[in-house]
Amino acid sequence: MKINVRSRTSQVTPSIREWAERRVLFALGQFSARLRVVHVCLSDENGPKGGADQRCLMEARMTPGRGVVAEDRDPDLYAAVSRAAERLGRRVR
Repeated sequence: MKINVRSRTSQVTPSIREWAERRVLFALGQFSARLRVVHVCLSDENGPKGGADQRCLMEARMTPGRGVVAEDRDPDLYAAVSRAAERLGRRVR
C-alpha cells in the first residue's frame, strides 16, 4: 500500500506527513494487501481566518478498482487527519 500525502493550499511539513502516514497505517494496516494506494489531501478552506476549516480528505483505492472516501474538518489539522483515518478504516472494513 502506497500513501500519498499532499496539500492544495500549502506545503506539507514533514511532521504532518509522518502523522498522516502513521494514522493511515494504524487504521488500514490490516487491509494493506487489498489496498493499492491511499491519497491524503490536506487543505485550509478559509485561509488565515480561523475556525473549523482544516480539511482532510482521504481516498483508499482497492485492488479491484473501487474507491472509498472519508473526510473531516477541524481547527486542528492533526485531529482532522486522525478522525478521517478512523472513518476510512471503518468504511474499508
